[in-house]
Amino acid sequence: MAEAELQTGTSLQPRLSRTLNNRAFNDLMLHEFGLHHLHLGTTLDPTGLITRTGDLLVVLVRPDDAYLVDVRSHGCWSQQDLIEIIHENWPSVLRPFRINIESSQSPVTSAQRENLRRRRMNAAIEMPDGTVYAGIGGGYVRSGASFDAVRWADITLRMAKEIENAMTGLESQLTAELTRTTGSVPKPIRLRLVDLGEERAAIVIENADSALPVRFDVPINWSLE
Repeated sequence: MAEAELQTGTSLQPRLSRTLNNRAFNDLMLHEFGLHHLHLGTTLDPTGLITRTGDLLVVLVRPDDAYLVDVRSHGCWSQQDLIEIIHENWPSVLRPFRINIESSQSPVTSAQRENLRRRRMNAAIEMPDGTVYAGIGGGYVRSGASFDAVRWADITLRMAKEIENAMTGLESQLTAELTRTTGSVPKPIRLRLVDLGEERAAIVIENADSALPVRFDVPINWSLE
């Protein structure tokens, strides 16, 4: 059923965790391994979620593909042989996360990884053949939050500050432009950032008689690189 839904593009939200809407929850398997888990029931409960089952489908999702890794029970979150399955069957998917270091004499075990996760510590993942991967899911920070999510937040705050700085001191110019084009000036003037695509944006006065653009081509760099 879940496989057919993946193939047809059906929403998988009912199969996701009940903690999905809990902003304080961090899925450490997703953050470290990049793996989702889907519940395999066939009926919906009163909350609109698939009835919980003992077995879970572990899936690696990419923009255009989904790799069905294995069916496991609850508690499989730190089992790194899930990564071994991907390594053996679809090694090209993991190639971007391969790191060139010598094989360890005592690689981290799944039990040790679970212990590290409780302490919010990231660790590389070593395969039986000596191949080592890191950052498949991006990793997590000390709070358990996604490292990529924290970087996105930092980028967003930085860009907001840059835009705020760019608009500081323009009140007189905005007032003059509003008077010239609309004949009236709202109090206070409310500005809104509009995404133009291709990493560009515009700022508009949203409470003017018309949505008046006041500054075009504010550079927005959303890259995580």
